Amino acid sequence: MDFGCGPGRLAVPMVALCKDLGIEELAFNDLLPAHIATTRQKIFEAYQNDKQVGSMKITYHTGDITTIAEEMSSGGIDYDVLLANWFVTAEIGDLSSAEAHLATRQRFYQAIASITSSKGRFVEQIPAVSVAGLYRLVRLKTFYVLQQLMEGTLEGVNEHLLITDYSKSAQAGSIPQHIRSVPDNGYHRAELLRAGFEEGEGSVSELPIGTRDEEGLKIEFGDEKEAAGYFRDNPLEDVVSHYDRLAKDFLLYTTETSEKKKARTISWGLAK
Repeated sequence: MDFGCGPGRLAVPMVALCKDLGIEELAFNDLLPAHIATTRQKIFEAYQNDKQVGSMKITYHTGDITTIAEEMSSGGIDYDVLLANWFVTAEIGDLSSAEAHLATRQRFYQAIASITSSKGRFVEQIPAVSVAGLYRLVRLKTFYVLQQLMEGTLEGVNEHLLITDYSKSAQAGSIPQHIRSVPDNGYHRAELLRAGFEEGEGSVSELPIGTRDEEGLKIEFGDEKEAAGYFRDNPLEDVVSHYDRLAKDFLLYTTETSEKKKARTISWGLAK
C-alpha cells in the first residue's frame, strides 16, 4: 500500500515495479478524492486498466488512513509493504494541544502496525532533522519561535516541529506557512516502539533543490504519457538506469551544508 499517494506522481513506476516483482495487490490511499481520481487516470492511461494490470489487482482507498487502517484491521486485512513517501507521516498530528498531537500520532502508528503483516515492512521517508542541513536548522528556528517568541506554545512537542514558508506558491486565501511534525531519531523511535514496531535498515539521502536545465529536462523526460509508456515497455533495470542518468545530468544540488535538504528513509517491522 502506498498511503498519502497524492496525485499519483509515483503511481505508474510503482505499478511497473510491483508488476515486475509479482505483487498480488497494490493499494493506493489519499485523503483527497481528486488525488485518487488523478492517480487512477494516470494508471489507466498507461495500462488501459486501472483495476488490474496483468495478474496484479489495484485498489483505491479514499480518506483518513488511520480510520481506514483500523477498519481493515478489524476485517483481518494486512499488507506486506506499506510506503509513506514525500514526508507523509510528518503531516500526522493535531496541533490543538500537545496532548492531542501526541495522541493522534500514537493512534496513527498503532493503526499502521495493525495492518502490517507479521513479516511485513513499513517504510517511511521523513525530513532528516538530526543531521546537519536545512531541516535541522529550520527545526531549531521553529523551536525558538514557538518557545521564546510565542511563550511556550505547544510545550512538550514544539522542539519537534518544522514551520516552512509556502508564501511563494500558496494560493490566494490559503495559509502561507506549513507545520510538520519532525521528531528527532530517539523521540521518533520511541513513537514507533510504543506502537509495536522495531527499527530496521535506514538511510539518509540528499534532495535536489532545483534543476540545472528545466527546459532540457522536460524535453528529455517527455510528457507523462510518454514516461508511462517507457515504464510499461522497457525492462525495469533499463528504466532505473535511464532515470539515474537524468538525475545526474539535470538535477541541482547545493554545496552549502546549511542549505542541504536531507531525507531519512526508515524501514520498520513488527517487534517479535
